[in-house]
Amino acid sequence: MAPSCILENGIKLEHPNPPSGFRWWLQQMISSVCHGCRKILGVKAFDDPAFPFLCTECLKQLPWFDPEGRCSRCGMEQETGMQKACGHGVSRQWHLDQLRCGFVYGGMLQDWILAFKFGGRQSLSFLLGRLFALSLMGQKTENDYDCMVPIPLHNKRLKSRGFNQSLLLAHHLLRNLKRHSSLLKPRLLRRVRATTPQTELPYPERLKNPDDAFAVKESLPKGEVLLVDDVMTTGSTLNAAARTLKEAGAERVSAWVLCRTLFEKT
Repeated sequence: MAPSCILENGIKLEHPNPPSGFRWWLQQMISSVCHGCRKILGVKAFDDPAFPFLCTECLKQLPWFDPEGRCSRCGMEQETGMQKACGHGVSRQWHLDQLRCGFVYGGMLQDWILAFKFGGRQSLSFLLGRLFALSLMGQKTENDYDCMVPIPLHNKRLKSRGFNQSLLLAHHLLRNLKRHSSLLKPRLLRRVRATTPQTELPYPERLKNPDDAFAVKESLPKGEVLLVDDVMTTGSTLNAAARTLKEAGAERVSAWVLCRTLFEKT
């Protein structure tokens, strides 16, 4: 049995796709280095959950998102014992039926995401995809969808950046979850209006910025549509995408995000 990693909340993580014998042999010739502490990862770490990207110690230190005490639809804090969505989602005409977050946005994970999105380090998508999968496997929700739709970029931003980070994350997420690539529908949703980056706006303006920015460009498959994105702050982008999908006939729309920002409403 492959070695596992036990988090502070008791969740047990195991390697989602244990390496082959050939890779074990290759690893003895070419050592990997932990992206966190820069420690060389030897053969003994070969079956660890985050190998060959992180050592077990750095994996445990990541800011894992704890869904306990948070709304299942928007991720905001809610009173203990509440069964329905919190007022945050209801007051904003919340269209997402369920939300799952992997981590809190911060620390070295934030550095990796910024380097990935704005530093052109597309190779980090392998690491982030593995971490994304591990976080969702710990929440036991990895199979609750019928198609996966990455949040699209407008053509202008896609041309400037050169790639869609959400699409890359979704691709590596599926590989780590051992789900078929046909579940990925990157052309189903299109961004038809160029919006100001959310990071450049104050909280009140972020809530309306993505409105009417999306359109459905392909026929919707039956079942649950799952949106995938890298970082969620106010949730406005995901909510606008979910509204567009439901207006086009989607019965249920959920979302998985790699990181959730714990923000102040300023």
